Amino acid sequence: MGLADIQDDVWDDIPDQHFPDSPGYIAVLRAYVDASTRDDSGLLCVSAYLFESGRVRRFRQQWRDTFGSESFSWADLIARSKPFKHLRGPENNREHDRLVAAGVSLVREYTIAGSIASCWMQDVQNHAPTWIKGFGHAYSIAGHMAMAGLASSAKANGYR
Repeated sequence: MGLADIQDDVWDDIPDQHFPDSPGYIAVLRAYVDASTRDDSGLLCVSAYLFESGRVRRFRQQWRDTFGSESFSWADLIARSKPFKHLRGPENNREHDRLVAAGVSLVREYTIAGSIASCWMQDVQNHAPTWIKGFGHAYSIAGHMAMAGLASSAKANGYR
């Protein structure tokens, strides 16, 4: 038995050890998280989307084709700021609306679940569970809530 055989045996045992009730396969999922805040309101919003890993490559390619980059913020697109500042003005409404519709369409086509959580940064500063490491900032709390929403959706739909 060579090293490759031993490695194959180890990989074959991982599902049995960690998922004893599974039928012998693992679904690999990926999540993407985006956060935005409006300093003037103090509201922080975190959205998370869950993908089957086999569909991520095609999604990312279509996303790049549509937006020119994987580095993207919905808040910037909606506010027509940063890389989307060229869309300011009523003469650019049609292109802005096209990009929003294209982004929504891609997310709807490729994701298996989505979750959004918002919180007021002032409330987090005043009432956060600071005794829990990492939960002193609104992003940590909203991110945790958004990911918990994804986990709940995955569980409800049979993804383990």
